[in-house]
Amino acid sequence: ILSMKSFFDLRTFDSEGVIFYGDADNGTNWFLLALRNGKPEMQLNNQFTRITVTGGLEINDGMWHKLVVTSVKNMVILEVDNETLLTIRLVTSSPLSSFIGELRIAVGGLLINTTQLLTPFTIPLDGCMKNWNWLNQHTQNTESSKQSDPNQKCFDQIKRGAFFPGIGLTVFNADGGPGFSHSTHEAPCTRRSRGTSLTCSARAFSSSQPPSSVSESSLRRAKVSLILAIGNTVVESPYPENLCKGSKVTVTVSPTEIHFQSVKQPIKEKDYEVLKDSWLAKNALFFLGGIPSLEDVFTNLGLMFFHGCMQDIQVQGKRLDLDTALFKHNSISAHTCPEEN
Repeated sequence: ILSMKSFFDLRTFDSEGVIFYGDADNGTNWFLLALRNGKPEMQLNNQFTRITVTGGLEINDGMWHKLVVTSVKNMVILEVDNETLLTIRLVTSSPLSSFIGELRIAVGGLLINTTQLLTPFTIPLDGCMKNWNWLNQHTQNTESSKQSDPNQKCFDQIKRGAFFPGIGLTVFNADGGPGFSHSTHEAPCTRRSRGTSLTCSARAFSSSQPPSSVSESSLRRAKVSLILAIGNTVVESPYPENLCKGSKVTVTVSPTEIHFQSVKQPIKEKDYEVLKDSWLAKNALFFLGGIPSLEDVFTNLGLMFFHGCMQDIQVQGKRLDLDTALFKHNSISAHTCPEEN
C-alpha cells in the first residue's frame, strides 16, 4: 500500500446506495462510502470504532463530483469537489494502517452480509464513475473490463428516468398494491424504440393457476400505433408524435371498459375477471420491460424487450421504484437515461 487515499469522479441521480466498500482482516475491519437521501454517508467498523456519519450537500444532481477519501492518523476524511464534507475522528489508529493479509475493495457493492451494516440502506447505486485511483494501486484489468462491457460505459449526457436497453426486464410483486377497483399505468416513453419490437409490457400471473387462466396485458409499439392487449381484448391507439418527447401513456381498466390514451373500448367480462383474479392472487408478479415465458421467467432470451426511457412510472396510482424490484436485469439503469441530442 503506497497511499491511504482513494479518489474518483461520480455522477448519479440515485439517492441511495453503495459507492464503494473496503475491508481487511477477513472482513472484521471495514469501511464503506454510500449515499443516503442524496447525501454522502461513511460507515466504519473495526476493533476500536463502530460509527456512521451522514451529512453535507446532496450530490445526486446528475453532475460530476470529485470525491476523495483519505485515512490519516486518527481520522477518515471525505472531500467533495475540494471541500471537506465529512470527518470521522473517533478511531484510535488509521483503519488500514496495521492490517496483515489481503485488502479488498468492492465498487458499487458489499463483500459482507447486509445484516452487518451499522445502519441498513438500499445497496444498489445507479451511477457512473471515472478517473478512479484506489490506494494508488494498479487497476488496469478493471479498467479494461469497464471498456469492454457496454453496460459499464457512461452515457455522454443524462437525464432522470429508467433506461431499458432492450435486453432485459424487471419483476415486481403484483399483490402488494391497493385494490383492483381500477388499474392505472403511466409511463412516458421518451426514447424511440427500434422497429416493431415489443416496447412495454406487464403480466400478472400466479403459480397456483393453470396456464390457460393466466392474464396477460401488454403494451407495444407498432410502426404507426400503440397496441394494448388484455387477454382477447385488443385496443389500438394512434402513435402520438410527441410520445418520445415526454408525453404520458395512460391505461385505466374498469369492469366495463379500457381507457387507453384518448381511446375508450369495452372490455370482455371474462378478460377483466381473469386480469383481476391474476393481479390479486397470492404470489402474482408484474413485469416491466418485457414479457417472460411461463416456463422460464428470467432467462428466456427469445423474447422482445422494451428499448427506451421511462419516467414517472405509476401502477395502481403508486409510483414504481425499480430499486424495489424482485429482479432487475443488470443492463437496466433505474434512475438514469441517456439524453438524446
